[in-house]
Amino acid sequence: MGGQTSNELTNDAGFLLSKVTRRLKMQWSQKVAELNLSTVEAALIRNLASMPKMTARARARYLATDPMAVHRSLESLVEKGLCEKRETSNRRYDVTLTEEGERIADKVFAMSHEVWNEIESVIGRDRVESLKANLLAVDQFLENSNHLEHSVN
Repeated sequence: MGGQTSNELTNDAGFLLSKVTRRLKMQWSQKVAELNLSTVEAALIRNLASMPKMTARARARYLATDPMAVHRSLESLVEKGLCEKRETSNRRYDVTLTEEGERIADKVFAMSHEVWNEIESVIGRDRVESLKANLLAVDQFLENSNHLEHSVN
């Protein structure tokens, strides 16, 4: 059986990205749990604060998660008093942050900056900026190739 050596696996971009993502998600999950939020709820709060006019389906696409997870998390945020839903028309509704939701959003943004400032203090601003630029490029590529894949099927 062939397989990759330990060194090849360690240098594999997909493996590294997956490993770093898992570690960041575990760290982030612990941080947002202090606010009684899941990682999806924290992402939604940030999204609602920065992009208030967006459908639930568009939010799911933007956050790269499934629409049902967004729906459940939005319901949970409503129950927690962090956002409110207003029906508009045709089963559509607007979701907005409450004052408490805005306060929590500020805390979530601050926590995110804290995590990245800590990483930046170790690897440097240039590397963090380069990492973000590269991740954005990969994300854009994957989003475009995903659209192509769906249009072919």
